[in-house]
Amino acid sequence: MEGQKRRKKSRRLWRVVSLTASVFSYVFPMTTTAVMPIRPENRARYPADWPEISRAVREDAGWRCEGSPAFPDCRAENGKPHPVTGSKVVLTVAHLNHDPADCRRANLRAWCQRCHNVYDAPMRRHGIRRRRDDERGQEDLFDREPGSSSSKT
Repeated sequence: MEGQKRRKKSRRLWRVVSLTASVFSYVFPMTTTAVMPIRPENRARYPADWPEISRAVREDAGWRCEGSPAFPDCRAENGKPHPVTGSKVVLTVAHLNHDPADCRRANLRAWCQRCHNVYDAPMRRHGIRRRRDDERGQEDLFDREPGSSSSKT
């Protein structure tokens, strides 16, 4: 009985994911590869032509990872198995300063998931902590930036 419930829930979830992907491909028809999910509260921070900007960056990079500070020699190719992880590479576009509104080419890099996730990890941890504290009604006494060890004054 428990297994049936789990399978039914899994099928429902898959339908939602499938429907979401269909709607996204309808809204952004020029997107031929998977895209990084954007949190709903951040969508308005991206320019209206973000799909075109993102595609241009990936095309400029030859549909290969440009290498991040953590992995400068990474040249994983979009759609192929990653040379280190073996997972299928989905080329993404990273904002070096983490500001989605800043779409200067010098601020954007085409990265595989591995490079992008490692680069964004401190910022994601900070966001998770901030959202958790907001839900609890807590405030940060020092309002520290991710990765810093001293308070702002």
